[in-house]
This record gives sequence, structure tokens and C-alpha cells, in this order.
Amino acid sequence: MSVKYENCEELTLGDVSELGLTWIRNKEGRTLSSSINWEVDWATDGTYQYFKPVKKIYQIEFEMLFNFQMSCRDFDVNKVVRYPM
Repeated sequence: MSVKYENCEELTLGDVSELGLTWIRNKEGRTLSSSINWEVDWATDGTYQYFKPVKKIYQIEFEMLFNFQMSCRDFDVNKVVRYPM
């Protein structure tokens, strides 16, 4: 997953429901600070990459990907973020 965090656009499942996205469970969230894989759901429409969280992961890269506060205090399983391809 290669994204520029500053290009994050926050959405909800309702915002993207009309797009007919096919979500794929991605277990390749390995980070520089940890060798632990973390799961996110991923989809694309050819222009954007969409991500939604599966469960809380207390790692800075995960929090940055979803624009969560420190320690995932504002975690929401229905949150969707998108980034340009």
C-alpha cells in the first residue's frame, strides 16, 4: 500500500455504497515499525483506492492511513478513506 497521507479523503460506507465496489481483505499492512500484518478492506474504482478498517490496530501507520487520533480513539469500522491511484 503506497499512499500519500495528505491526499486522504474521509467517507462513510453510505458515501461509497452507490459505487458498487468489490472489497478485498488485504493482509499486507506490514509496516516499518512492526513486522505484524494488519488487515484492512481494500477496493478500487480505477481512479481511487478505498480502504476501510477491520479492527483497531495501535500503530502509527494504521492511524495515519485512516486519519484516526492517537490510540484509535475515534475508531469507526464504517469509516472509509480514499486516495488517488
